[in-house]
Amino acid sequence: MAKVGGNIYLTGFMGTGKSAVGRELARRLKRRFVDLDAEIERMGRASVAEIFNGKGERVFRAMERRLLLGTARRTKLVVALGGEL
Repeated sequence: MAKVGGNIYLTGFMGTGKSAVGRELARRLKRRFVDLDAEIERMGRASVAEIFNGKGERVFRAMERRLLLGTARRTKLVVALGGEL
């Protein structure tokens, strides 16, 4: 977990509970929760795996970077970052 610019960012391996913990933390702190993978899927209109496999890692990382920078411009967020392999 890191606190940057008033936001809280949760990081870790895939399947470790970042989204579940993030939702609960946001609820308790009365903040907005952002799941970066869910936002990427919404933006790409496909699953993370489909975007990664179909369009390539470069496109996926560009989407991820754009969304992450967008969270940095906002305040009082709890953000679950994408999982690392």
